[in-house]
Amino acid sequence: MLKVKKTAKKIILPIISFACAISLCSCKLSLKVTGTENYQKMYTIVKEWNKHATLSARRNDLFGFGEYLYNSYLILFPRETPTTLTDFYFEWHAGIDVDTYETYFTCQLDENNFNLFKEGLDGFSFSYEEFSEKPIYDTEHFDYPAYILQWMNPHQKWQVYEYILLDDVTSTIIFVYTMGWLEPINKYSQYNIMPNCDQIDVVDDSKKNYRDETIQINGLKLYDVIGFSIYGWENSSNQKYDNSFLSYLF
Repeated sequence: MLKVKKTAKKIILPIISFACAISLCSCKLSLKVTGTENYQKMYTIVKEWNKHATLSARRNDLFGFGEYLYNSYLILFPRETPTTLTDFYFEWHAGIDVDTYETYFTCQLDENNFNLFKEGLDGFSFSYEEFSEKPIYDTEHFDYPAYILQWMNPHQKWQVYEYILLDDVTSTIIFVYTMGWLEPINKYSQYNIMPNCDQIDVVDDSKKNYRDETIQINGLKLYDVIGFSIYGWENSSNQKYDNSFLSYLF
């Protein structure tokens, strides 16, 4: 009996040590910032990301699709800090097989620029090669009119939500993107960014352009994709879109 206990101890201690190491690693590889002065963290986080990547895996940005990337191009999120920016939140957590990111920010425009920005959203589309898609315009599932660029894998590990809400009363544009959970953003946000239904019901089946398809990266099966995305799943360099209306944020 004593021998069994000693053997179990030899097995359990390394497991505990490993779990602690993972826990410490997870705490170290994370970042949470708020405030408009930190807007660029959404893009400069790649510098911290690169510190923990192998030399061959280091990148200039995190756009594109893969276990540790944004799984998005964030094509309607300005690369420079908008002069109309009124609030900002960003969080990153590195994981063993997937990194999670959340960001939320708001821009308040004058009425004229707000309407021009809205016109740009109405006419926006993303295309490459023979693939072309427009955001889903939704007036049913949120407190504000929404333009949905991605709504993928609700309640699953690889969920990706990317959308823009419009507050017509205050001419405010609300940007939301997450690979994690909406709840942390909603706790921080002055706006209710949550859908008024189960997340899995936001996008109707008739609008889903990815259903039960197996995604492979470097020949490795990662997950079954269910949902809507304005992007193609290939990291194509032949992207075509006009997001010049983002200039109304400056």
